[in-house]
Amino acid sequence: MSLQRTTSIVLPAPADNTAIPSPKLVFKIQPQKGEFPGGLFSTGSIRFNLNNSNMVNMATEAFEKFSSFKENASALNKYLLALSITSKFEGGFDAVNSYDVAGISVGFIQFARPEGGVGKLLSLIGRPDLADKIKKMFGTTDPHSSSSALQARNDRNLLSEIIAVAAAPDGIKAQFAMAINQNVGNQFYFDKAFKRFNELNLNDPLCAAMLFDAAVNMGAGRVNDFKAPIAGQSDGDWMAASVSLFRRPERKVGWTKIIKDNFA
Repeated sequence: MSLQRTTSIVLPAPADNTAIPSPKLVFKIQPQKGEFPGGLFSTGSIRFNLNNSNMVNMATEAFEKFSSFKENASALNKYLLALSITSKFEGGFDAVNSYDVAGISVGFIQFARPEGGVGKLLSLIGRPDLADKIKKMFGTTDPHSSSSALQARNDRNLLSEIIAVAAAPDGIKAQFAMAINQNVGNQFYFDKAFKRFNELNLNDPLCAAMLFDAAVNMGAGRVNDFKAPIAGQSDGDWMAASVSLFRRPERKVGWTKIIKDNFA
């Protein structure tokens, strides 16, 4: 028997208007290992919450400004649902990682590299000066291992300055925008995922969320690995069959649980 949805697809109205908190950076050290030069990281504590009206309003504002699917209420709701799921797998809006070959990665879906996603994020926020600063310190090519880059990787003050900007309201709005279609390298996560959702003639919002999470986790181009349902497959069946396309174990386990909790 085909898997059928057992839970509501309607998003709850946000009931919490609590202000978004300030970052709480707790740095840990990741020693040099293999190709990773080593450095600091903090997983952050500010996460997207569908129940928080401030978060939802900021995400909505970014969607209506940037998405190719603006003014499409169904697309917006799928974007909000996708954010709520992927943010549970990833770090906080105040997350930072400076130990791998990308030099520095920032935010709730880890926009990477001073010459790439991090630089674009800071420019969107209106801080091209800070974007230029990290390009000078980290360099602009992998593995970002010059003497100044190695110093920057362990500079708590520098990383704290970046997160103070990235996790402020304007920074969170910019992170939402980059999760839609403002990232570098054609990594237009939601817009590509939602386009593929439509191409596959899927209907359940969780299918769109799965495609978005795959785009974030493996690269936006990988949404094309997801094929149309075969004859007789429900959306739940399609999701269950598609879990195997994820590479990382926590994604496979997490999506298996999501399917179990929402389909029978």
